[in-house]
Amino acid sequence: MALYLEETDIKGHEYGPDDPRVTEAVAKIDKMIGRVIKGLKKRKVFSDVHVMLLGDHGMVTNCDKKVIYIDDLADWIKIPADWIKIPADWIQDYSPVLVMNPRWGKVKNPGEKNAEVVAKMNEALRSGKVENGEFLQVYLKEKLPERLHYSDSSRIPPIIGMVGEGLMVRQNRTNVQECYGDHGYDNMFFSMRSIFIGHGPRFRRGKKVPSFENVQIYNVVAEILGLRPAPNNGSSLFTRSLLMPTGETTQVK
Repeated sequence: MALYLEETDIKGHEYGPDDPRVTEAVAKIDKMIGRVIKGLKKRKVFSDVHVMLLGDHGMVTNCDKKVIYIDDLADWIKIPADWIKIPADWIQDYSPVLVMNPRWGKVKNPGEKNAEVVAKMNEALRSGKVENGEFLQVYLKEKLPERLHYSDSSRIPPIIGMVGEGLMVRQNRTNVQECYGDHGYDNMFFSMRSIFIGHGPRFRRGKKVPSFENVQIYNVVAEILGLRPAPNNGSSLFTRSLLMPTGETTQVK
């Protein structure tokens, strides 16, 4: 059985993770989880059931004072001899990841033009003349850090910008917005991490594991259920570090 409890995500997006209303949402979800555990204990199966509490991401507060405006880059983009202003219809998403798909029309080498746009954007962002520019790094998708696994699909647009933690990207200064919460930033940021708690007879009791990627969970579930996992990006070594071997169990009281 899988349950998704979304109250903290909703409140976090609306108010930011540090708002008291998020704390209230956490308490509400804690009570829901408590009800499940109480029900398992009442039926005398709690010690036989595997329970995993897993968050899919963290959350960070965004505010209007931490914004990078695309229109501020206009004076720097000259390709090859014409000044261009990056239009809104090039941009599929602004933040927490800047996603751009330039529309060049019928040109022989759109890839070369994309590379020029990326170079000029980064030059502008590093110039010291663009507000908060140092918190945005723009890439051709094939040049993104390999650890992100975000380059191979044809569905990924050609230009991707990695936005600094808690920063927003906007087209211009007409879109005023108060503080709110968001996720989807670089997963190297501690604020993007969440929790994992495992309980059940196969889990090594008292075991603490370092931070890990959520793709590891698939193999853990497959092992507990006695299923052969399909090929995936997880590691069997992680599973073995977390679980007791088949036939061995820990006593849960």
